[in-house]
Amino acid sequence: EGLQAVGLAYEEICDPRWFQEEPHLAWAFWHHCYTVYQDSTPHVGYSRIRELGERCPLGFFSFTSNIDSHWTTSGVSSDRVLEVHGAVRWLQCSKPCCPDVWKAPKDLGLTALPTHRVAGVLPTCPKCKAIARPNVQMFGGDAGFSKARRAAQFGKYDAWLKQLEARSDKDSLRVTCLEVGCGLTVPTVR
Repeated sequence: EGLQAVGLAYEEICDPRWFQEEPHLAWAFWHHCYTVYQDSTPHVGYSRIRELGERCPLGFFSFTSNIDSHWTTSGVSSDRVLEVHGAVRWLQCSKPCCPDVWKAPKDLGLTALPTHRVAGVLPTCPKCKAIARPNVQMFGGDAGFSKARRAAQFGKYDAWLKQLEARSDKDSLRVTCLEVGCGLTVPTVR
């Protein structure tokens, strides 16, 4: 209803240009996503996979394209999660003036309007005061996506893989890759 009312498809609203062109519209969509993700409880599958992973003697890693942070919400250590497309609970500058990423407040202080926009003070970059945006890799060739947080997560993931590779018994290790809920539309994880 909301996207149809403004004449946009999902792929179109997920373009970073809206934070420059019409930030109250952009934040209406992302505020909705943020609220839904933060208010929802991850389904039991997250806990079950976490429990299986915790039984692995060498640990496990969640490499996910989900932007909802449900892996950490379900109890997986943030040191064991790689959110390859970022996450809505982290913000960055929309310009971007810097690669900094910061945690979004629990309450963004925004209110949805019948015009499919939001009212309230939009989040801003603490350095340059430009409109902030979620630290999510969006469609439309998102050159402005800050890769700083993802790079740190990749560093932890790579260190874990190197730790496995460095083991003297590496040839007898049994590593399992469990692919859950992946579609074919966005092949980043594959």
